[in-house]
Parts: sequence; structure tokens; C-alpha cells
Amino acid sequence: MVTILFFLWGFAYGLLDVLNSQFQVIARMSTGQSVAIHSAYFGGYIVAPLTFGRLALKNWGFKACYIIGLCIYACGTLIFWPSAVLTSFPAFLVSNFIVGAGLSTLEIAANPFIALCGPAEYSEIRLNLSQGVQAIGSIVSPLLARKVLFRNVLDAPSLINVQWTYLGIALFTVLLAVGYYYVPLPEATDEELEDASERANHANKAEVGGIRVLWITLGFGVFAQFVYCGGQEVVSTSFSNYLTSA
Repeated sequence: MVTILFFLWGFAYGLLDVLNSQFQVIARMSTGQSVAIHSAYFGGYIVAPLTFGRLALKNWGFKACYIIGLCIYACGTLIFWPSAVLTSFPAFLVSNFIVGAGLSTLEIAANPFIALCGPAEYSEIRLNLSQGVQAIGSIVSPLLARKVLFRNVLDAPSLINVQWTYLGIALFTVLLAVGYYYVPLPEATDEELEDASERANHANKAEVGGIRVLWITLGFGVFAQFVYCGGQEVVSTSFSNYLTSA
């Protein structure tokens, strides 16, 4: 059930990438505006987990995060409808931001859930399997979009035609949220997570210069993730422009 969410946000990201590219061609956007659209999506990843996503996970648990994230994601996909009709740059910024906020709320609950839902020594294997399903969604959705939705890259009505695709995705997402409401999923409190992280040698409580090693490794992890996503997005959004200029 939770791995379905990995596929969903992989599929959404791939579809968004193609839709944004199509919008940029039709609206004759500058390179700066193109980067702004992608930045708005990841802006949702900065804001949501640190605000309502964190509160939802701490106070109500994994299932609440799934339901809230899916509903926010559905709202974001619905806003693509007026964005496509108006060919509005600000509307596309808002819709990308809301979709990013919804998907990031899903991710802050889905990743730890997959890591915790079995023996600790196999958590990396479970995460890699689920992330592999996400990658399948990221590959399938652009192929589907290019072959079915955007056969002619310069066809302006194709942006309007894709509204029905986003309406279908929004309805499916809401139904999935309703399904999660009724499906019994295990939860974990802060105390249980703290107990699970305990080690016999208390290595997770070690300190270097008065700073817990746990915070140092967390900082390295955040930096590594930032560099990885930054490199991926730069290549994805700007490499074709670079080749054209060169």
C-alpha cells in the first residue's frame, strides 16, 4: 500500500516535467521563468515538511500524513486546469508549489514507514525496492505524456486536453486517500521510535566536541541530498538550453 505512494509521486514528477516543458514552449518563457517553475515545486518541499507535515506526523501519525499529502496533491493537480486554460505563469507557479507540498508530506511519512516496517537490518533493501517502483513511475509518465498527450509539441490545445488527465489523477488520489482512511496501518509513537533507535553500545548518543554524532551525520545527509537533487535538476532543466547555447 505504501509503495503505491512511491509510484504515485514518481509518476507525478515525470508528468509535471513534461507538462512544464510544454507550457514553457507555448508561453515562450525565458530560461529564468523555466527555472522558477521547477523551483516552485521544490519550494513546497522546503515549506511543507517543516510546518504542517511535521505537525501531522508527530500528532497524528503516518496515515494522517498520507491522507493530508494526497488531498493537497489532488488540489494542486486540479489547479492545473485553470493554469492550462489561462496559460498563466503565476498559476503554474502556485500549482507546482502545492503539488510539491503534497508530495513532500507523503515522503516524510512513507520513507520512515518503509524503513520501520520490518527487520532493521533490511531497511535499506526495502527502501531501494520502493524507490525502484518510484523510478518506474518517473520513466513511464513522460513516455505516456509524449506519446499520448503531447504528440505535437507546438499544439496549444494539448495543454487544455491534458486537463482531463489531471482531473483523473486528482479523483484517483482522493479515492486513494479515502482507501488509506479505512486500511489498518501500524503506527509508531515518538517513544517507540526512540526505543527502536537505541543500540547496545549507545553509539547513537556519542558526541564529538560536545555535538552529538547523530546531528553531524544528519547534516552530511541533508547536504548530500541537496547536492544530489541539485545536480539532477540542473541537468534535467538546463542541459538542453546549454547544448543550444554551446
